Amino acid sequence: MALYYSLVFSLLVIEMGLFTLLSLPLPRRFRRPLLSTVSKPLRSQEVQIAFRCILGFILVLFIDSVNRVFRVTAELGPSSKGGGITSGIIPSAIAPDSRAEIQARKFYAQRNMYLCGFTLFLTLILNRTYALVAELL
Repeated sequence: MALYYSLVFSLLVIEMGLFTLLSLPLPRRFRRPLLSTVSKPLRSQEVQIAFRCILGFILVLFIDSVNRVFRVTAELGPSSKGGGITSGIIPSAIAPDSRAEIQARKFYAQRNMYLCGFTLFLTLILNRTYALVAELL
């Protein structure tokens, strides 16, 4: 996995941890200090700008991975419609390897697409959950 997808994955894990903390049914005496501790760094304007830039970068990665999935699927499409002697293609020993390589690229592209998509989606859910919990307190 490339470095930027590793960073996206680490952001996803952090978001899952924060969502778990916000979703736990804690008493008010624990929830209020927890919420103030979590929200204190996020109130800074510099942190908000950096966070929006990171989300923009993840959105670009998501769009790129969706395009890559479509490209690899289109590349895989003609080779999966048939092959061998009936379609006029001479069978060779290289064909199954290239198909496996294309399917591996499709798997990696789909993995990256889901990773970025879930990260963006969980960011929206986390923002809304935080607002609801803060409103309840």
